[in-house]
Amino acid sequence: MNIDGRKLQKWNDIVASVDKITDRLEMPVDEKIKPVVVGLMALGFKTVNSCEGHLDYGRAHPAVDIETDYLARPWGDGPPPKDPPSAWVDYCRDARAFIRPTVKRAFDLLEEFYKDRDVHHDARIVVFSGGISGMTIENGYGQITQWLSDSGQAERLKEYQEEMLAFGEFLKNKFFQS
Repeated sequence: MNIDGRKLQKWNDIVASVDKITDRLEMPVDEKIKPVVVGLMALGFKTVNSCEGHLDYGRAHPAVDIETDYLARPWGDGPPPKDPPSAWVDYCRDARAFIRPTVKRAFDLLEEFYKDRDVHHDARIVVFSGGISGMTIENGYGQITQWLSDSGQAERLKEYQEEMLAFGEFLKNKFFQS
């Protein structure tokens, strides 16, 4: 594959920016989720939180939280008003209309990724719409790990991480082929 120099520079710039990101504990982006974070950012998604999955703290499965740029509120700054509810209903309707294309883009990427890929159903990466202005990409049944034995959790986490790494490679290829 012949790589466009501008795309390579953009990719490297995104990698460099992700390498500078730390959480409130000054921990960098987890290595086993970083390819997905970089790939999503390169394809225009705004990632806001990520985790490769951990058995001793945080999520027991990999996940990336994504937000849209829809931040306008009809009532201005602060929490939504209790009355009248019509402003809140209108806001939710507008937000869903704005978010829908972002969620669809994520679904389309995953549909393409899984076109010829045979993976156990709970390892498949899915999109969960979360809140009004965001969504999460994670392994479909990642939450079930809490009911598994310690060795079962470790095996499942490894499987989930491998699936995310494969998705990260897919996103990278998609970016350079577009």
